Amino acid sequence: MEIVKTFKTLTEDEFYAQFNPAKNHIDDNAAFDGCMYETYGRDINYINAIAKDPKTKDRLWTIIEAEGKMFYVSGFHYVNRFGYIITEESVPENIEYDVELDTEVDHEPSGPFDQLGYEQTTEE
Repeated sequence: MEIVKTFKTLTEDEFYAQFNPAKNHIDDNAAFDGCMYETYGRDINYINAIAKDPKTKDRLWTIIEAEGKMFYVSGFHYVNRFGYIITEESVPENIEYDVELDTEVDHEPSGPFDQLGYEQTTEE
């Protein structure tokens, strides 16, 4: 039987009040107030295990960058992912949430390297 999903949008305040993100237990210096899991290394290994476990996969959210904005989207997503968050509360199976964050994406390179890690040069 196919589940029909309802799509809902939450504010950041509603998201934090309703779902309560848990701190990243692997990295004490994690972004997003210590809650974000990275898309590589030990973090992604842990996230993959959470995503595969029927008991925990409904507490997984993906931080997505799209059109210069950041979002939390319920569930495990790969495209445009920035990181992951695990919440203490589960998302109901028939609802998919998105949360537009107040954070804007900075596409301007800062420092001597661009976004891909290449050293910036100036033409003389």
